[in-house]
Amino acid sequence: MGLCKYKNFNWAFTRESLVALLLSSAAAVAEPAEKLWLSDDDAVVIATGSCGQGSDALCGIIVGVPGARTDPQIANARAELCGLPIIWDMIPTGDPGEYSSGRLLDPESGKDYAATFQDQGGSATVSVGFASLRWSQVNRIEEECAG
Repeated sequence: MGLCKYKNFNWAFTRESLVALLLSSAAAVAEPAEKLWLSDDDAVVIATGSCGQGSDALCGIIVGVPGARTDPQIANARAELCGLPIIWDMIPTGDPGEYSSGRLLDPESGKDYAATFQDQGGSATVSVGFASLRWSQVNRIEEECAG
């Protein structure tokens, strides 16, 4: 099977609407900051920001696939990965940079899991159960998705 098995997932929003919301220039004080993150395995770059104008919830989509340079499996799944919502509905806890009650998608299995997100300034921890992913903040997108 291919790297991406998410196709049967029932999205509550379209990729295009999420991209438009994340890239929207209008920002309310309560909205999370827009940032770029490199996954812990260096496979993808995720853009995070508000789930919608005026929303304080955090969402994120894949906007780059640097792993495609070295991993043929990722290169073959590039079109499926680009624009894929990877986190959504992360609700602020009240502590700066901390979000809970959200969802994280595993593109390989197509399953989504309850998750938390903690922006630690330069890095972020995404926790699912007892497992944690460590993302590094980046300033540019390597192997940017076309579009």
